[in-house]
Amino acid sequence: MQPLILGIVGEKSSGKAVAGRYIARKYGYPFIVFSENVLNVILELLDLDWRDHRVQGRLAEVLRTTFGLDVLARAVLKQVRQQKQKKMVVIDGIRKFGELRLLKRLKNFRLLYITAPMEYRWRRAYGRNERIDDRVSMSEFRRIESLPHEREIPKIGRQAEYRIDNVGSTKELYKKIDAVMQQLRSDL
Repeated sequence: MQPLILGIVGEKSSGKAVAGRYIARKYGYPFIVFSENVLNVILELLDLDWRDHRVQGRLAEVLRTTFGLDVLARAVLKQVRQQKQKKMVVIDGIRKFGELRLLKRLKNFRLLYITAPMEYRWRRAYGRNERIDDRVSMSEFRRIESLPHEREIPKIGRQAEYRIDNVGSTKELYKKIDAVMQQLRSDL
């Protein structure tokens, strides 16, 4: 039996990774990140700084243009298929409709959209300062969101079965995730 696949989509610094790590920790489900495949190419072949979202985005666009819009989703699905013993697998980082189309063909796929107003997300990124493009001005943050690898995310989010507006504390986000997980349990 194939596990239920919970895809997480959301803009930069909306809380996707926090949500995925929380679900993995609390519920014991594997957490797979789309960009890990891109990061592996950056680290292994290109010797570029992995902390720069712009580098990741450009490489992802090259991969999609060369190998198909769903190339990253196909790679993630290979990883999901290795998790047959799990009831659910959480994946983070859906950015393109080509990826979503492939995943939506699966009857066991559900989509969660985590979002927050741009200013909240900019403050989070600026405050965490983990990546090269975290400490940028608000206008640069806005420009990054208009790049090809970011542009489709809000439209994809509108197709989600579940939505979390992440404008509060981490504890509040966890409560909202728990509510979604309660609803998803009926699908398991």
